[in-house]
Amino acid sequence: MRVVEVNDNDIYGKRFNGYDIAEHFNKDKEFEINQLVINKYSDSSFVYPLFPNRKMLNYENKLHDLEHDVLSIKSHLTMASILLSKNDLYKNADLIHYHQFHNAHLNLTNLLESCKNKPTIISFHDPWFMTGRCVHPGKCLKWQKGCEHCQDLNSLFDLPIDNCSELWQIKSKVLKESDSDIIVSSGFMLDMFKKNPYTKDLRVHLLPFGIDINKFPKEYDKGLSKEKFGISRDSLVIFFRSAKEKGVEYIVEALKMLPNKRNVVLLTCAFEGLLSEIVNDFKIIELGYIDEEIIHECYKAADIFLMPSLGESFGLMAVEAMASSLPVVIFNNTALPYVTNAPDVGILVKDRDAKDLEKKIELLINDQDERLARGKLGRELVEKEYTLDNYESKLKSIYKEAYERQKYKLHNDYAFCKTINYNNPEVKKVVAKLKYIYSQLFPGEKIPPFLKEQAINGIEKIKYSQDDVQQLILLFNEEIYEKIIRMYTVRERFNIRNTAIYRFLKKSKLLRDIVHKLRNSKYKVLLDKVNNFEVEVDNLKKDNNLLKNDNVTLKEENKALKKELLNQTNLSDKMFASLYATLDKQFGNIDKINAAFEYKLWDFNNNLNRILYEDFLSKLTKKKKFKPLVSIIIPVYNGSNYLSEAICAALKQTYRNTEVIVVNDGSNDDGASKKVALSFGNKIKYYEKENGGVSSALNVGIKNMNGDYFVWLSHDDLIDETHIEKLVEFASYKENDQRIAFSSFKIIDENGHYNINSSISSQLWCSDFKNSIINSYNSLLFGEINGGSVFIPKEAFEKVGLFDEKLRISQERDMWNRLMKYYDFINVPYITSSIRTHKSQVTSTNKNVKIESDIKNYEIISGLSSETIENLFNSIDELYTKLMYFYKISNNMEMYNKIKDLFENNNKSN
Repeated sequence: MRVVEVNDNDIYGKRFNGYDIAEHFNKDKEFEINQLVINKYSDSSFVYPLFPNRKMLNYENKLHDLEHDVLSIKSHLTMASILLSKNDLYKNADLIHYHQFHNAHLNLTNLLESCKNKPTIISFHDPWFMTGRCVHPGKCLKWQKGCEHCQDLNSLFDLPIDNCSELWQIKSKVLKESDSDIIVSSGFMLDMFKKNPYTKDLRVHLLPFGIDINKFPKEYDKGLSKEKFGISRDSLVIFFRSAKEKGVEYIVEALKMLPNKRNVVLLTCAFEGLLSEIVNDFKIIELGYIDEEIIHECYKAADIFLMPSLGESFGLMAVEAMASSLPVVIFNNTALPYVTNAPDVGILVKDRDAKDLEKKIELLINDQDERLARGKLGRELVEKEYTLDNYESKLKSIYKEAYERQKYKLHNDYAFCKTINYNNPEVKKVVAKLKYIYSQLFPGEKIPPFLKEQAINGIEKIKYSQDDVQQLILLFNEEIYEKIIRMYTVRERFNIRNTAIYRFLKKSKLLRDIVHKLRNSKYKVLLDKVNNFEVEVDNLKKDNNLLKNDNVTLKEENKALKKELLNQTNLSDKMFASLYATLDKQFGNIDKINAAFEYKLWDFNNNLNRILYEDFLSKLTKKKKFKPLVSIIIPVYNGSNYLSEAICAALKQTYRNTEVIVVNDGSNDDGASKKVALSFGNKIKYYEKENGGVSSALNVGIKNMNGDYFVWLSHDDLIDETHIEKLVEFASYKENDQRIAFSSFKIIDENGHYNINSSISSQLWCSDFKNSIINSYNSLLFGEINGGSVFIPKEAFEKVGLFDEKLRISQERDMWNRLMKYYDFINVPYITSSIRTHKSQVTSTNKNVKIESDIKNYEIISGLSSETIENLFNSIDELYTKLMYFYKISNNMEMYNKIKDLFENNNKSN
């Protein structure tokens, strides 16, 4: 099982945050534990930092400070959650285990998204997840009702103004909906868990921490340990952690009242200088912050251990003191009475009562037998309840149980749909503050368009628990992340401009020439020979000697193939050899050489196109304040299995001025598609009609759209978050008014996995952006334009009419052909749409798909005038030759023969 633990850091608090136990687990082949941390201090191979560099982390810390000072909120503004979601360890994990969430810079709403997609365990190391703000509520019980009107905003974690109830509601939503497993370490925490209204019904495991009992020997020379600190053997040593939260002020008051101070030595760790009031009464040794080894020496030198903490969720030092056979003195408040089994083992003192504390200390000083008896009971308790073996065994069981119960999540693809009502008064408040935060992070930079102009009115109460506000904050986090990534990662365009491939491709149509040569008959024959040879190798596996000989021959064939490829290109030997070295290293399989080579070229070409695209747009005049309403129309027929993904993709666009229209084309799936659509409420517009085909559904959408631009998204396809943003950018230039943009697309399978070969084959013929500027028909005839990638102004339908409802398959090509009489189609070179192939789609189930498509394609080709062809393709022969080759490689011999007839007839007439 692959487990990823998410922490603030690895070393500090390592006995709590899983670092220590990970080393034990990784020795067991059943588990693989890795840690993702904000701050990595160790050199351990299983610990990885979330942030790729220190500069990016510095921005994260600035963001964290501004969140506190400007928003008065916690666990909202962050890049950490985005980095986590993109991390390969996280993606490949079977189980995610969160520790100290409030220190790890993570976003609460993103936590819910993660919990819905991954089996998850959250360790409540303290009560923060059950309160609105604080870590230790003490006697305050408002966390049981909603944390209204916090009486102390200055304790950990402080807030400038009281937004505690909002945080309480957000945590309530996250935990109620996450279906995660929770771990608490003490009966005290379990009691709190059951008293909180939103945690009481969750699945919780009681798992006390364990220690390595072998590090705490039963028998040792206490006098020798005292002498190591310069303490006489006959002195009585009281050891405690000097810190406000550990009750040091009550310890001082108690020791001031102690009648017999003679021969008592105070040994402390943590803060120094807090014992000034009693410095003349005792010999005091303040060690400050010390490592684990010295702490163990302190236990061995001590006779009494004081831990009257004001807030404690477990109290590991109390367990370690008991393991060292020390009596432990505690307040009757936090987790310590549970952990030390007080009053039977631990010595119980009235909460915050210095006088009672003094009495218990005096008793132990005067009664050696009581000290020894309590120490013995403590050691026995640790051996029974708090060993590392017990902890490890229970944690493994919890991991297995949680994974089995939650593994259904691994098939989820849950994502928040970031729709925002900017008219919401609470959103307006937050927009103003986020705009201010952005200006503080990036002085002088242009404010992102989704942050509208608002005036900031200082710190004020905001209803952060509203969905609109949460979605706005998620959008802001993504904007900051993208901005920082662009700033601190090497920009792709600068790499490309310095490469030989850029210089070659910029001035020629070399890509197409290379690919055509790769696909010619000579190459195919050679590749088929190698493929057939591998089949023969498989048949001879029973004979090892023959297999060895055949492998040698296969290597020779491989070398011959590479040599043949080298001979068929115009690239320099040096550049081509370098390219093949990369291919061999990445793929190492002769079957994949063809696709891999094409993919590399396609990737280079896409990068080149982006540079040319930027150069092209930089020469145009941009429209001012161009923010058209975009209508995303989703026709659906019996599509409940994919519809939710499509709607979410439409709602998640970074460009916010959109409307989403779902048109149900008479689905007969017992209302399943309708149910999915209606589950999105007023986030979408929904229409129903009798079944009439995609064209009729699109026409209903067009007739009811309010947008200035039309985008078609099939119910089983997807668009990336920046899809509309990139298309609007293109349309925002005045010179593009008579041009229609379309993005590049990739092919995905029914599970959403990227099909590289199909994607390349679908676009390789026309992926030259510069060519598509002057030759729209090139893109149309060779299949580069897909319905889900086109951005059409509404006024265009007034010129050419709506989709032809008589056409069930080829309606899009018919529409593009009509539009090309008025508009040039230009490929915006960003791969932002995904076309899904699956068994139940029309192109797979309808036998007439190929027939109707061929008829429409032939109609378009034969309908082109000689003048149009010669203007676009130099000559009619050039077009027909290219089409014949296209259909031959596509294995469409019917169309090949039809184009061949046109070619021959043209030559006869000439």
